[in-house]
Amino acid sequence: MVIANAIREAETEYVVYFLLETYLKTESRRVALKNLPARISLLPLTGRQDAQTRYAMLMYEFDAASRRVDAAASAGIAEALTVFSAAVQRLESLNSKKSGSRAAGARPFFHAAAAPFPKASTQA
Repeated sequence: MVIANAIREAETEYVVYFLLETYLKTESRRVALKNLPARISLLPLTGRQDAQTRYAMLMYEFDAASRRVDAAASAGIAEALTVFSAAVQRLESLNSKKSGSRAAGARPFFHAAAAPFPKASTQA
């Protein structure tokens, strides 16, 4: 699925949230998820915990639809689960990278590759 792949490759949390909200805004998703609790598709997303909560709610709804043998609902929910799973995993990955770089002493919001000046030579 293209959106899930894009989320998996997102370089920032902002991009993950943007793609997830864009997915939820599409008319086909609104129709497919209309019978689920509104909380699942309500915008905006408010953070990583919110995405995890919605993923858990989708898991519950998928289980319920599977027990009812509701193939149409199960297919729509399974697609949403794929997208939310990619988002939750990517957000965790980005958060652990951010935490790891801070633990190593790097300054937040600074990336050496984005520095406007070349590195100074250590030789005098």
